[in-house]
Amino acid sequence: MRSLYEDGLVVVESVVPHGSLDRLNKRMVEDTYILRSKKGDSPFNYHPGNLQQDAPPVREHFDPSIFLNPIAIQITSSALGPRPKWTFCSGNTAMPPTTEHPPMSQPVHSDADFAHPCHPFAYVINVPLITMTPENGSTEVWLGTHTDTGLHVQEGLHVHFASWYRNPMKLELADDLRPLIEGLSDVEVPVDWVTKSEALSRYLNRGFGNAHLLAKHLAFDSIALSIEHNAQMPRPLERNQYPSTQVPEHALQDPLVAKIFRHYVESLAAWYDLNDNQRHFKDVVPVRARYNALLLSAILAFAAAHLHRTRGDPMHLELAEFYHYDSVRRLISLTDNVDQLPIGESLAAVCLLRSYEIITRNVSSQNHLQGSYSLLASRHVHLTADLLSAGYWNYLREDITVALIEKRGLMITLSDQNAPPEPAEDMDFANYVTFLLGKLINRCLSVDSPPLGVMEWEALKAELDRWKSSLPPSFDTIETPGLRTPSRFPPIWTLRSWHVSTLHYYHTAVGILWLAQPALPPLKALQRIDDMDCLRRKLDYHATEICALAFSSESAAAWVNAFGPIAFCGPWIQDAQKRAELLDELGKWGDITGWPVSNITDALSLPTEARLV
Repeated sequence: MRSLYEDGLVVVESVVPHGSLDRLNKRMVEDTYILRSKKGDSPFNYHPGNLQQDAPPVREHFDPSIFLNPIAIQITSSALGPRPKWTFCSGNTAMPPTTEHPPMSQPVHSDADFAHPCHPFAYVINVPLITMTPENGSTEVWLGTHTDTGLHVQEGLHVHFASWYRNPMKLELADDLRPLIEGLSDVEVPVDWVTKSEALSRYLNRGFGNAHLLAKHLAFDSIALSIEHNAQMPRPLERNQYPSTQVPEHALQDPLVAKIFRHYVESLAAWYDLNDNQRHFKDVVPVRARYNALLLSAILAFAAAHLHRTRGDPMHLELAEFYHYDSVRRLISLTDNVDQLPIGESLAAVCLLRSYEIITRNVSSQNHLQGSYSLLASRHVHLTADLLSAGYWNYLREDITVALIEKRGLMITLSDQNAPPEPAEDMDFANYVTFLLGKLINRCLSVDSPPLGVMEWEALKAELDRWKSSLPPSFDTIETPGLRTPSRFPPIWTLRSWHVSTLHYYHTAVGILWLAQPALPPLKALQRIDDMDCLRRKLDYHATEICALAFSSESAAAWVNAFGPIAFCGPWIQDAQKRAELLDELGKWGDITGWPVSNITDALSLPTEARLV
């Protein structure tokens, strides 16, 4: 990632089978002769020494190892975020010199000669079909010039304002590729579908070259085939559109920046202080952000994204994207000196950027959760009452939320060696059950985990029971008949939002244990029916308690933390009216918090036989 950002180029070798390259090259060489025969009507790229040439857009010549290479997708997804958008596919063929046309290279140029973010927002994947050498017309790249040069080095202007500035482009593909393309989950591919005969009749007759504005969409032209991946953004942002956070105090003098910053402090910081009675994210993070550019940019990115989701103003999304790019740029530069990294502030920033990722994209977005993990993996976190510890518990809760929604293990490894100290205050009990639930998720929901044995299951159950029996009376629920009318859920509530989250995690952990309980000796059919009915009743009880506690809470922080337990346990609810009530509450709090809850509501809307239990 650092090479991409600093040099603008990464070369990856031996990732496409040579046989695949040879097959496509054979067909494209045949097409080259057809294009060259058009003489003055050929799609020359600047001059006759270069042809703009498409590959045949049909299944026969569409090799996924070239067009959908998994290594290329992994790199671009890491740089741009999940599901990068592929909107352009073409090639540049270096033609052999002739008597009429002596050897000529393309002029020095950048294809992005318009205002764009300093952080890369688009990448080109160049796939050479033959070995590139200076003798046969290799591509020349001036490393690093994407960040420190301008139009003054350009030998002429080819596109002053790129037509894909707002990313409207689509590929035109034959419909025999439709099953392959529409089955992709890691790349977004906007397509205009045509019949195979239409595709074959049109792909050599496009208005590329100097004759059409679409001629140039490549940051650097390749010798044969280029594939472009664009980030998912409404439009690139001008470098100086919003105040820089380089000097945070200066940025906070801007009224809009101050407004967004205050929105975080007043409305969003509590999400992160859910189990923290010292309120690090509300009281410490804003103070540190006045002197830490990364932290301020992360706050602005998340807070602006939340305002966009909850109020619908596109201006807030533009601002969020601007400061998100700035945050990523600063994170990359910080990793040059990991030992000097202010890890408490950096981990707090990454937690905020993780929330930005969820708010603007979807829960499955993993870039900043992975970033949190890499920061944690590089340092031993001594769990005390500081900002680093607060960031750690936020990271773990975010990891738990995503794991419960996706029904998988955590990204972080938990063992008894990094267990928190024995609980003393309410906050300690909340963090301890977070640790216990994380351990259970890794042990029971990881794909490669073996089934629990009887002794291990009993030990885990006993550990959870000991924690539950040690809870102070402050965690006891209060039952108030008529608290919610009408409602089919029990009218229970608690005094604090951290009581809600703590009991949510407890009921989720117990539910996982019941699901993971080792199988008993063989049962008769009627015994098996009774056993299944008993399990359903247990799971329904824990799911009902989770929902009832959430419904009685008016805390956005508690609800954001509840989405994971509800996603995992909600399908256990058997009563159709309860599920309908749950769907209403999820929609309401999804709107309030800006959280994308559609995956959760879709799962709850499935017929009974299609749900988990």
